[in-house]
Amino acid sequence: MNSFKSVKILKIFCRSSSIPKSFLKKTIALYKGNIFVRVLFTKYHIKFKLGEFGVTRKPFNFPLKDKKIKR
Repeated sequence: MNSFKSVKILKIFCRSSSIPKSFLKKTIALYKGNIFVRVLFTKYHIKFKLGEFGVTRKPFNFPLKDKKIKR
């Protein structure tokens, strides 16, 4: 009856290990300090470190200034 296939996602804590070819086209959960981030690996990710794909810093934008009208 249930046609859905359950998917097991690996949880990885070590960010200093390299990505092997066995991770190709697989999704893993990478720990980034407080939460897990899902990462899908392609052929361009092979032989890099896992930590390069789990961004730990918040994105920062400079606040917009109010435009003053000169008279």
